[in-house]
Amino acid sequence: MIMREILISECIELLKAHKFIVSKPLGRSCFDMVASKEDIRLILKILKNIDSLSREQSKELKKIKDKIRVNNRYQPIEIKNNFQIINSAIKQKKDVVILPESAFALFLNRYENLINKLKLLSKKIVIITGGLHLKDGKFYNSTYIFENGNMKIIDKHILVPFGEYIPLPFFQKEINEIFFAGASDYSTADTFGKFSIKNYKFINAICYEATVEDIYKLKPPFIIALSNVAWFMPSIMPSLQQMIIKVYAKKYAKTVYHSINGFKSYVVNGVKEEIGKR
Repeated sequence: MIMREILISECIELLKAHKFIVSKPLGRSCFDMVASKEDIRLILKILKNIDSLSREQSKELKKIKDKIRVNNRYQPIEIKNNFQIINSAIKQKKDVVILPESAFALFLNRYENLINKLKLLSKKIVIITGGLHLKDGKFYNSTYIFENGNMKIIDKHILVPFGEYIPLPFFQKEINEIFFAGASDYSTADTFGKFSIKNYKFINAICYEATVEDIYKLKPPFIIALSNVAWFMPSIMPSLQQMIIKVYAKKYAKTVYHSINGFKSYVVNGVKEEIGKR
């Protein structure tokens, strides 16, 4: 109970810091609090992990959801910015737009309205973006590729130790409970992912993977990397990542197209052949 009480307290502080009016924590209810700001209304249930939600609570929450008319047009500002970037690239007549890791910081495959909108836009431009992926109850950090109305998902193969998984199987549950509120580790793909765009073949790399030497040993010579380094800032981590990428790109003759959140995106050209600015 102590962990849950801490989470509720931190949630209240965060909401108040963003100018929400927050109710007192409720007692015997299927939700814990209500918060509001201008025309935004939030009904919140705080869980230390998904297993904490009982069947009875989920049924009650569904009843509330069915009775409340939700404004499906509301989108976080980050998602609106993503679509602004995509539409700007279309106006500039670009062939491809690459958004960074976790540009859609949600389980994108579960949001049919966003998927349909991205598929529609992909008839005008190829869209590559980072997003979370929920499949068979497992969580993945993934790259989504939208092209000609179709969608392909490539899951991350190499995770960040202690950031995306705990490399200590004997203490994995305890560490996740203490530091990550009981959250589960991310799952992984069996191999590095590859995909093609307009007759060019690419290797997929998500953040940490772009610093793993094995990925540079693969064919073809082009890598598209997505990173989110905002949570490391301020630090020298983005510069160190760029240095490692430059070393491996030169050693293995690779061109790396790196889209980053929290740092300037860039291209590292370790080969003579390079795709033109399209």
